[in-house]
Amino acid sequence: MLRRWCVAAIAVAAAVLATASGSAESGTTELTFDFETGPGTAGKPGAWTSGCFRSGETLGCLHTTGKGVLRAVPREDGTAIRFPAEGSAVIQVDHDDALNPGRADFTVSALVRLPPGRADAGANIVQKGGYDSARGQWKLQVDSGVPSCRVSGSTGKGGHTTAEVRAGRVLRDRWTALACVREGSQLRLYIDGVKIDTAKNADADVDNMDPVLIGGKHAGPRNDQFRGDLDEVRVDVTGTADTPGHRPSPTVID
Repeated sequence: MLRRWCVAAIAVAAAVLATASGSAESGTTELTFDFETGPGTAGKPGAWTSGCFRSGETLGCLHTTGKGVLRAVPREDGTAIRFPAEGSAVIQVDHDDALNPGRADFTVSALVRLPPGRADAGANIVQKGGYDSARGQWKLQVDSGVPSCRVSGSTGKGGHTTAEVRAGRVLRDRWTALACVREGSQLRLYIDGVKIDTAKNADADVDNMDPVLIGGKHAGPRNDQFRGDLDEVRVDVTGTADTPGHRPSPTVID
């Protein structure tokens, strides 16, 4: 079943990445962290307070404070990471304009597990841009254990728009595939390949200078720290705002 959930998340991302001609590669930017290898620092294996993970040539560097220690945990036949129950731990990917979708389609997805007692009121999984950023934001989160995603930014007409989608249930202590999909003016949330919620007016222009942050909005107090387990973090950007709409893969329940 774990493998089915993972395939479902990948299928959602692949469907959105398809261009009008049917290619899933043209005009696509990917950021993928599978956490199969550690951040390359000395110290106890599988317990890290610094170092950098790799996504191709891109580095995601770990920043911690207090009792914040990132740990390796097994998942199926591979490795995932567990964020700390105390302190802070955030993986930062330096700003890359290729990860600003502007008004183009994009998908943010991850495999998430919340062990008992790990559902904090603020729990950011991955984001680019701040909540009140004038130049926009995309974000996937599980505040109080409830999956949701958000996109905000300029309308291009001197205004500002925000779209949010949210699940109606709390995550359980099992691996769950989450995907936040912006396609045209719609924002959709998928859980294990099933469409859960849709919002309109999501064609915000996201064009900020902020880093991509995984696990919280910064390293330090009151950072909306995610305290669960995480794997297969992926960000895909493709097309333009006027690219014809694409249908989810038949393997996904829509």
